[in-house]
Amino acid sequence: MGVVLVTGYPHWLVILIFLLLWRGLQDYLNSPLLMGRGMKLHPFAVILGVMIFGEVGGMPAIFLSVPIMASLKIIWKHWRLRGDRIETEATSIADRSPVETSAGFQPETVVPLRQ
Repeated sequence: MGVVLVTGYPHWLVILIFLLLWRGLQDYLNSPLLMGRGMKLHPFAVILGVMIFGEVGGMPAIFLSVPIMASLKIIWKHWRLRGDRIETEATSIADRSPVETSAGFQPETVVPLRQ
């Protein structure tokens, strides 16, 4: 843009508008959609995360915001699934119904090893 203004190019306003539109589409539409699909995050969450991490941690945090948010999402999902599994196991123990182990075997069907 500086070259356009210094050399006296007559259509500098058209170039300025084009650059602003291009950057706006790239930064606020294209990048969040692509990053959100790859990391399975909502585009608004990507935009909001980049803005918040940028305010809190500056430039390094902007680059790390999407991977950190994706990691937090994975941790949250596993934590919730673990809580549901523990609740299900506690209910099964209280009902005295057989509970499957992580290998998929029920305790009543396990055959002891020969001695």
